[in-house]
Amino acid sequence: MCFQVWPNKGLHFAMLAKVSALLECNQEAMNYARQALQQLQYTHSDSLVVEEVRQIMFESGRNSETIA
Repeated sequence: MCFQVWPNKGLHFAMLAKVSALLECNQEAMNYARQALQQLQYTHSDSLVVEEVRQIMFESGRNSETIA
């Protein structure tokens, strides 16, 4: 199995996570954030983008727990 890492793919998922969080689609935001982190941990490991995606994931998880 060949794992392909693409920086643009990670940034695209990060953008989708942010938009989903803004639309209060918490489960989607968490899924997109997870996919973004899978890519960005290799390409942008020390970047503020990774920290923002982690924050989106944390807040979306917290918001989905309070709704459920």
